[in-house]
Amino acid sequence: MHACRVAVGLFFPVLVLLMSGRPDLIIYAVFGSFTGMYGRAESHLSASNTRRTRALCCSPAWAWAFSSPAATPARGCWW
Repeated sequence: MHACRVAVGLFFPVLVLLMSGRPDLIIYAVFGSFTGMYGRAESHLSASNTRRTRALCCSPAWAWAFSSPAATPARGCWW
């Protein structure tokens, strides 16, 4: 049953991406499917703590990336 739920959770997003001509985004659908598969067993409190920790760890990296000289409009965006 678990494998069927994962297959369905992956099949429909991939189908929509293929039909819309965006196969380059399939990797994100795969990541979302795995996140749904392994994140279902986590309680709401634990998931909230995990998200908070990730946000606290990633925020300095995002702030540095967007404030770096490489991200200025004169030089073009780094992404």
